[in-house]
Amino acid sequence: MAGLAHRARPGPEPSELLGRAQLWTADGWAGRFERPWDPADTGLGHTAAQAAAFRVPPPAGEHLAAYASAAHARTLAYLAAAPPDDAARLVTSPTLRNTHTVEERLAALVRDGFEHVGQLRAQS
Repeated sequence: MAGLAHRARPGPEPSELLGRAQLWTADGWAGRFERPWDPADTGLGHTAAQAAAFRVPPPAGEHLAAYASAAHARTLAYLAAAPPDDAARLVTSPTLRNTHTVEERLAALVRDGFEHVGQLRAQS
């Protein structure tokens, strides 16, 4: 379940593109997953032991599906409303502590998603 939870919560948070707080903390998802309220705790840099210790409380499937759906909806809302020239805009990530263009952040979302699915496949 930890791998699925991390897959649902990618590092380059779409909220950074919107200049909004993360769904994880602002909408109470950290509490539903019994995790500390820490916007910096995205799973990035977690050791194998930390990832293995992550547990999703019941109803696990419902929590994961609902969080993934909310994150997906936020990404689609951004894509629908983004101005045509937004791809070149620079975005500084408070979580990752770096600056990239929106285009690079979106590419990272897609790349990270595929990497995480590959990791889940390797674990099964």
